[in-house]
Amino acid sequence: MEQLVEQIAELVTRAARGDREAFAELVRRHERLALGVAWNRLGDFHAAQDIAQEAFVVAFTRIRELKTPGAFGPWVAQITARLAGRAQKQHPRFEPIEALAQLPAPLQAALPSEETARVLAAVTELPQSLQDVVILRYVEGHDVATIARLTERPLGTVTKQLSRAVRRLQTIFSEVDP
Repeated sequence: MEQLVEQIAELVTRAARGDREAFAELVRRHERLALGVAWNRLGDFHAAQDIAQEAFVVAFTRIRELKTPGAFGPWVAQITARLAGRAQKQHPRFEPIEALAQLPAPLQAALPSEETARVLAAVTELPQSLQDVVILRYVEGHDVATIARLTERPLGTVTKQLSRAVRRLQTIFSEVDP
């Protein structure tokens, strides 16, 4: 896992120096994450694609501002969530999620499963600090020590935040599914 963080950090460093191929690789590695975050918020596949693309444009223009290069995934997820939130305020959902079943098979395969969409929706209800550690742990698959290093937080804080996030998610799901 440490090696993956180093690879991402190297790609971010190269992209910050103008290497477009490095940024393209970052997009390839994180496009499903961005699409999933946007689709979860908007419930509209085409709008989610637009927001995910916009998020990567923002990330490309601001990549030098990323303080922890190995945390590119959570950073682009935050950008995506912010953009999707703005879009949602401007244009509330107009297409029922059931309409997504009518999409051609290749597009359906790109969408997160219903369960994944529910989890992403619940994660967006958490405070940002908890969202960060959840994304790093359960979406990107980093171990707690790596998360502590990436977020520049003490190991005990990360462990506590993950526990708190899991409890909150359990509460969210128990309220939805009594």
